[in-house]
Amino acid sequence: MNPSPRQGSTLDDLLALADTELSLAARLGQLTLLLAFVTMIGVVGFLGVSEASLPSRVRMLFGAIIGIGAVGAAVALRTLTSRGALLARQRVVAGQVAVGLSALVALGAGIIGFVRGIPAAYAVAGFGALLLAGTIAVLRQENGRLAALTARRRTLAEQLNRGPIDG
Repeated sequence: MNPSPRQGSTLDDLLALADTELSLAARLGQLTLLLAFVTMIGVVGFLGVSEASLPSRVRMLFGAIIGIGAVGAAVALRTLTSRGALLARQRVVAGQVAVGLSALVALGAGIIGFVRGIPAAYAVAGFGALLLAGTIAVLRQENGRLAALTARRRTLAEQLNRGPIDG
């Protein structure tokens, strides 16, 4: 199928546009995330190895932090090596994960503060609540973008089914 001349692009131009790489700012952001995750893994891992007297529950917590850092580093590395941005559905799923983890931080810290009577845990719970509010806002935004892209795709599919556009 050839797009109409008034669109000013060929199928190859459209495919090249769809296969563009990340902008420099996005690549630097992903690189910063990758370095932050690797640093976090290194610092927490070193602390866990160098402190032999840590309780087992702290070691389990360090393992969970290292696991989260490894997943974050893998996602950043994948994004950098694939040279592509996250697709709309991927961004929604990432937003859902972020909301879940933020809620877990807020709820977990609040429970620890209440049960153990640790005032600092309430500060962490407050920070978790701020993270939760931010991630919910981002998730709503990404859901809106996905809905707009889905509607646009549906419109384009209907136009393609009707046949070529007469100029």
